[in-house]
Amino acid sequence: MAKEISDAQIENANHRPNSPSDLGPDPGTIQGRAIQQQEHNRGYLETLKKDPWLLFWIGVMLWTLIVRGFENQSSGSVISIPDFKQRFGQLQDGEYFIETKWQSALSGGSNAAAIVGSWAASYFADKFGVKPVILVAAAINIASVGPFVSAIMSYYTSSWEGAWSWKSLICAQWGFAVVGLVGQIFMPESPVYLVRRGKFDQARKSLNQLYSDPHDAEGHLQRIKLTLEEAETQQDSVSYTDCFRGTNLRRTMIAIMVFLSEPMSGLGFVSNYGALMYQYLGIGDQQSFLIQIGAQILSMSGATISFLIGDMFGRRPMYLGGCIGLTLLLLCMGIAGSVDTNAATTAAVGFYTMYNFFYNAGVGSNVYTIAGEVPTSVLRTKTLAVALSVSAAVNTMWSFVAPYMFNPGYGGLKAKIGFVFGAFMLLFAVMAYFFVPETRRRTYEELDELFMNRVPTREFREYVTLAERRAAEAYQVTEKVPEAVRV
Repeated sequence: MAKEISDAQIENANHRPNSPSDLGPDPGTIQGRAIQQQEHNRGYLETLKKDPWLLFWIGVMLWTLIVRGFENQSSGSVISIPDFKQRFGQLQDGEYFIETKWQSALSGGSNAAAIVGSWAASYFADKFGVKPVILVAAAINIASVGPFVSAIMSYYTSSWEGAWSWKSLICAQWGFAVVGLVGQIFMPESPVYLVRRGKFDQARKSLNQLYSDPHDAEGHLQRIKLTLEEAETQQDSVSYTDCFRGTNLRRTMIAIMVFLSEPMSGLGFVSNYGALMYQYLGIGDQQSFLIQIGAQILSMSGATISFLIGDMFGRRPMYLGGCIGLTLLLLCMGIAGSVDTNAATTAAVGFYTMYNFFYNAGVGSNVYTIAGEVPTSVLRTKTLAVALSVSAAVNTMWSFVAPYMFNPGYGGLKAKIGFVFGAFMLLFAVMAYFFVPETRRRTYEELDELFMNRVPTREFREYVTLAERRAAEAYQVTEKVPEAVRV
């Protein structure tokens, strides 16, 4: 393990011989630390130009989220298609609607299964690797059958006559899932898992599939070794109970909190009952699906904006801003739903539609990033399993409860349900301010140090870690930079 480097050593680095012994016992340590500084120095365009395969495989993994979104949207859209409602629904006030209990079952079943899936994936990923688990999950996903495509298909197929108006939407899920499976077959195994298992040659081969320059691949291999060594030095065991011990408790609670904000913001309600909600507000079947297409365009716009400016402002302000935006939007929706006029109904539809933009611009685009970065490396899969299962459990609860809250004949809240989710998001906005740290442009080693030193939440962004100092000097040594290193 590299020995500590003082400020004086860094400031005087160009006034003395650059020797590997200044930074650690072997060149691998220097290379591993130098690659951290190199990553800090690079921008997105430079990374895209130098390592296109890295971004390609990231895209393959993002496709799995598109599949998830498509399936969630499809289940909610199907119950709003006229032929499906006539075949399987009951007549209510001159119109056919799917019974509330079946609405709950259709959306709640998948969420309940996600709880089991989260724990199983965590266990098998640690034991057999990430890639086999993803492939098995993809195969199960195909056997068990983006949101924008689902909305478009719902709009066009809803006007068809016969069963194919809704069967086509279900069959389309297989197409998305198969594309994901094919890409995942050729995806390299997680190098972190391979290093933890001592399979260094395989880890090196995996990294060479991600990085164009073998020197960079070797540097990242050394960086992973250093990060895991640091984490394992601080962590005696890797059980689920360790997620709630010492400084890991803070990290686990942050992951749980941000993931919990998804269902508590009304995401499951909006994605599963979007078109149906429009219909309850007096919008015609065909028009409701057309509005839903607009909602998904707003959703994509929010995600795109988050991608473009998120790294500029950071995860914390984007997430906090998203929570505040959703709070105001949902409360306004509830207020509009409380007034019985055409203008108020139109306003409620507008607020409900804009939800997609504010959610993806702030909360949705940053939840996975924050929750994936705050856990320590050796407990990451277990921490995520805990956070995801809690989120899925709450989503399951809302899947069964929400239909009874807004459906006619029961709670009948309709747009006034915005008061419920708006109040919860106000609470999450407060918690985000006090507990969600800035993880932007931080390596896992730096984050480990920040949490071990119990750095206050609002100091994460500016705090200079020892890992940063080591990386800066190592980079100077390897690159022979003549100027003094800035830290």
